[in-house]
Order: sequence, then C-alpha cells, then structure tokens
Amino acid sequence: MRDLAGLIFDKDGTLFDFHATWAGWTRRMIDDLAGGGPERARRIAAQLGYDLATGQFDPGSPVIAGTPGEIAQALEGLVAGHSHARLIALMNTAAAAAPQGEVVALVPVLGRLEAAGRVVGGGPNDAEA
Repeated sequence: MRDLAGLIFDKDGTLFDFHATWAGWTRRMIDDLAGGGPERARRIAAQLGYDLATGQFDPGSPVIAGTPGEIAQALEGLVAGHSHARLIALMNTAAAAAPQGEVVALVPVLGRLEAAGRVVGGGPNDAEA
C-alpha cells in the first residue's frame, strides 16, 4: 500500500465543532434579520431549520450543508430590503467573526502531520472570506 501523502479536511464538524460555531451565528443572524419581530424571527428560523427554543438544527437545515448562496436563497422573500447579494455579504461578515471551537487541539495535531511530511489542506463549502 502506498504511503499517504496528504489529507484534506472539511472544517465544520471535523476540525471545528459545528454547533459551537454556527448555532450562535444563526441565532444572531435571525435576530438581526427579524429586527425585533418575534413572528418574523420564527418564520426565518423555520426556514433555516433552527429551533429558537433549543438552539438546535433540523438535520435538513441549509445552514448545515448549504453554501452562503443557498442559505440566502432560503431567506429570500422573508427579509424585505435584502437582496441575495446583500444577504450573502451580511452572512460572510458575521461568519468571519464567528468564534471557532476546535474539536481537538489543532496546532499539535496538524504539526505532527506536517512533521511526518504530510500535506494538509481544507475543503469547506464556506465562502472564501
């Protein structure tokens, strides 16, 4: 068997704890987009597959496996005054500031892989920003 030359990791759920990162981000986005309207917040949360009471995601939530464009598409029509491009920009700005909770201490793990001569890369479906 050939030696493994490199590894490509997905980010969310593999390197970083998905829920620790994206549950708070989703709640903040819902609150911001709802503008204080509880019924509007419920409609947005339902469209995103997010339970406002528990902070949990439905397995089919576009936030789990969707791109920013797909999430924006799910929100269109629910958030007046926000174009598709504006929604993506808002999500990307908020995502850049979202705290990332490591699944394991990544510096030592990735350092050991690098020291072993492995090439390490990431292949998330996030926006480049």
